[in-house]
Amino acid sequence: MVECPSSENENSRLFEVAFDTVSATGARVSRIEIDGKVYWAKQIEEVKGRSRLFKSSPQCLFDKELAALENLRKRGASVPKVIGRATSFFLLEDAGRTLHSMWCQTGHDAYGRAHATEQAAIALSAMHHKGIAHGRPVARDICWDGVLIRFVDLENYAPALNCQSGFARDLLLFIHSILSHPVQDDAAVMTAINAYNQRDTIGVWDHARTMVRRYGWLEVFTRPLQLRKYPHALEFKSLPRLRSLFS
Repeated sequence: MVECPSSENENSRLFEVAFDTVSATGARVSRIEIDGKVYWAKQIEEVKGRSRLFKSSPQCLFDKELAALENLRKRGASVPKVIGRATSFFLLEDAGRTLHSMWCQTGHDAYGRAHATEQAAIALSAMHHKGIAHGRPVARDICWDGVLIRFVDLENYAPALNCQSGFARDLLLFIHSILSHPVQDDAAVMTAINAYNQRDTIGVWDHARTMVRRYGWLEVFTRPLQLRKYPHALEFKSLPRLRSLFS
């Protein structure tokens, strides 16, 4: 049975459609379109086999992410609005295309990709200045609708990361993620870095550089993997570039 506030009759149909879609597809994330609007339904992950030994309780992760979305939105973070929740899933407003999709397509508008990535860097800096670390701001978890950046998939959010090292880790993960895509656009990467740096009044950039100096030498051990033919091991092939940018 779908749980939906009786006072929000306009959401009743949406929840029914979402419930039917989630039940029919079984997908963890489902796209819902109704009355010309797009929503996303995310349900509890079904963990099977040996994965049960390494993953936390799916229900706990589900509740944790939902709580993070609602809490961070109240704090002014760039996250999508939660439309509501049902027994086993919650609904989010559509947040647009992911940066991942833009950096995977060589034919994508270069200016649009660079602008979206720059806005993502600005939004990440704003989040850090609010005292919030995303936990894993990689390209597939950052959306752009042409106006706003929204960060999604907050399963890695933890209050313990809301500190200088957590912000620096965010920044490194963000830039490394962009560098690890088929499209190589150094100018767009530098535009994003400069956008973050221009707004960094709390020393995150310097902390990130310190982290790279301290642990960057571990990149040496990935060099055999970096020799794999394109497009394999892009996440390892991008590490020397990351070290150079933060040197």
